[in-house]
Amino acid sequence: MSTHKCILKYLKLYLFFSFSILYLSIVTTFAVATEKQDITLLANNDVQDFTLAFGGEDFVSIATGKPLAIHNAPAVASIVSSSDIRAMGARTLTDVLETIPGLHVSLSPITNGTTYLIRGIHSDYNPHVLLLFNGTPITSLLFGNRGQAWGGMPVENIARIEIIRGPGSAIYGADAFAGVINIISKTGDDIQGTEFGIRGGSFNTRDAWVLNETQLAGFDVATSLQIQTTNGHREIIEGDFQTFIDSNPEAPTNASLAPGPTNNQSDRIDASVNLSKNKWL
Repeated sequence: MSTHKCILKYLKLYLFFSFSILYLSIVTTFAVATEKQDITLLANNDVQDFTLAFGGEDFVSIATGKPLAIHNAPAVASIVSSSDIRAMGARTLTDVLETIPGLHVSLSPITNGTTYLIRGIHSDYNPHVLLLFNGTPITSLLFGNRGQAWGGMPVENIARIEIIRGPGSAIYGADAFAGVINIISKTGDDIQGTEFGIRGGSFNTRDAWVLNETQLAGFDVATSLQIQTTNGHREIIEGDFQTFIDSNPEAPTNASLAPGPTNNQSDRIDASVNLSKNKWL
């Protein structure tokens, strides 16, 4: 074989391997790009599914102390906005919290006040669920709960409610080992001038509220006054524990008021003032 033919043969082999390597490189690059595109589409679909499930890119602050998108928060959290409250027709905080999965509102057998049970954790005084109002704990020093007179609150002045179902003690201390509820009130940005309303219902229930936003000495002032009164459901109690004591033949007494109606009457007045300013100094 002549030198010219050998050179031509090796040149053909070189060109063949060069085109083969180039082809494999193009195919590999296309495959990687396609895979990245599929991963991106999958991630976008996950975000869309999350948005459909939770109603948008809401942010929660009580999980870590700073605002985070709810799907990035290291806790099982829920958010209820003022528009959600209007849509469900809720009148009280109890009505709203009853819609949260894993959270049940009950009555204390001692004070007949509201208790919040998260994931089945229950006690008479309910000290293990921390209630915050604009980030400030509502806690009694004696029992660690919201006080024996806590009966909930109206909702007209609530801008949003953030709920953590699960331990929040790492941020808020021992009073939050079952969960945290943060109630955020409306500011001047949430109120358009003066808003007011009245409402009535069964059991002689009457509600009235007025919200106002105004400017005063450079401050944005939001005020709220809400009044609720009701006779409540008056169920007849045929007998109670005192009835059992009264029936003791050795020492009969007559102290029980049963049979008779329960007393669920309540009168509530909720007032608040919110001052805000862009630059305090």
